[in-house]
Amino acid sequence: MACLSFTYNSVGQVPASRESRAKRPDWSGKGSPVIVANDAQMEKLLQRLNNTDTEGRDVPSKRATSPQDAQASAQSWTVWTSRDALESEVKGELRNLQDLLPSSSEFSSSSHRETRNTFIRLGMLFAVIADFPDEIRWKPSATVASHYFQQLSEKLSGGNAAEFKLAQEGRETLRELLDGGSPFPNVNEPQTPPWPRVVARVPAMQKLDALTETSMNGFLANPREFNKHRREFKQHAEIVGMLAVLLTFEGVEGTDDTDYLALARTFKSEVNELVKSAREGDYEQCRLQLGKVTQSCAKCHESYR
Repeated sequence: MACLSFTYNSVGQVPASRESRAKRPDWSGKGSPVIVANDAQMEKLLQRLNNTDTEGRDVPSKRATSPQDAQASAQSWTVWTSRDALESEVKGELRNLQDLLPSSSEFSSSSHRETRNTFIRLGMLFAVIADFPDEIRWKPSATVASHYFQQLSEKLSGGNAAEFKLAQEGRETLRELLDGGSPFPNVNEPQTPPWPRVVARVPAMQKLDALTETSMNGFLANPREFNKHRREFKQHAEIVGMLAVLLTFEGVEGTDDTDYLALARTFKSEVNELVKSAREGDYEQCRLQLGKVTQSCAKCHESYR
């Protein structure tokens, strides 16, 4: 049963000046970006929409009924991802947690950082599920679940025995939710946060690398292998699509750097073509487009990794 309280970090002032370039990400996974602003600044942030079409151009918002809608892509989430992909990815993260939490000693020595990143990604996934336009499993609990996993991740910083127990609790809370239970029975739905409070660049980029450089490449070894795993390839492409959108929302770490943002939007455009190819099931086109996506990743890493 989930027992974490739902509170935000204290809200402070945005520094008067900031570096003109985005900080290079810390790939150790030790921390995640936190965006702070006073109420007026946050309201202004929500009013400045950062929507792009499938070619990466800025366009007006078509949806602005909630803080998350206010920064949602001008194209529906269904352009980039799918119910099937989101549900499969949540189940995959539960399997990941099962592998990461065999014992307190292993958690302390080697797996606590990846466990933390897994809960961060779950927070992101459930935020997208809450915002998804179509019916999808767990949607009624998605906003609460997103808050819960975000706050749980913030408590996993040192890998001690107490944190191991919290991580186990988080894993069992996720299992209960996936099994059709109600792990949040007495929790009022919290206010939906803006995307910069949800999206963490390092865990997102680590997931992108794992999918594009390892899993998806393996499915493209030959046409027979591709046909065997075509559904999984499509699901992976659609998770890459979701992450590409999240990483370009205004206020997310790095988006105040015009050079980085240009690279991220180029990547997003290539990913859009990959998602189309994966949905069509064209082996040769998928090979070609995945190559373009990984080249786009490599170009960004030359400056920012």
